[in-house]
Amino acid sequence: MAAGVVAMVVLAIRAAWLSRRQDRRLAEERQRKAASRGWSYSASDAGGYVIAGHSGGTTWEFSCQRSGDEDGEVRWQSAQPRAQRLQLALMSGVAERIAYSRPARWIIDSALGLGFKSSQPAAHYDFYVTSQRVESSLSVFQDQWSVRALDLHVGRAVANHRLALLLAEWPETADKAFQPQAHLNAAWDENGVRVNCASALRDPRTIEHIVLIGAELAQAIRRAATT
Repeated sequence: MAAGVVAMVVLAIRAAWLSRRQDRRLAEERQRKAASRGWSYSASDAGGYVIAGHSGGTTWEFSCQRSGDEDGEVRWQSAQPRAQRLQLALMSGVAERIAYSRPARWIIDSALGLGFKSSQPAAHYDFYVTSQRVESSLSVFQDQWSVRALDLHVGRAVANHRLALLLAEWPETADKAFQPQAHLNAAWDENGVRVNCASALRDPRTIEHIVLIGAELAQAIRRAATT
């Protein structure tokens, strides 16, 4: 009995040591990757980090509050281009089906009818009610992912082949807990363009892939404004 307990403790200590060693290795890889791309990199005492750079005409910042927390908040954001209010959203097909199901719509309408105030601005509810789903011939945007927009011209520009490829083909990484369709969404509003992730990311390959997604979103929105 005692031997078994000791063995379990030893295994737990070894697992924690291996995890910390991998965290250090991935942090070093993030720094090297950032330096090789000409991006700035800074780490916090809490284990988070901030990467800032410029890609395809887009100045952006990528932040992770706590790199060792699987539920940590991760965000890629660019202040430009900005909209007057929430104009476009990218979400998984599953998330859209849940959000726009009859029960969800009934709950929201009932809450508003009873006078409950939402923590979100009124513009978010307006977007929920008036946005349209972009119809696409690309299979990625038929079931796996959805682009919703107030202006379908912008929405169609965003739901393009480049973004479809990025959403469909992810690199092999050490971020095993990260599931794109479960954890990722994006929006374009008065604060600019942002990609939100509900899972902490450590592997520079995953980070760079989300940087590419964010930069493509910003570029597609700018292209739509000039055509």
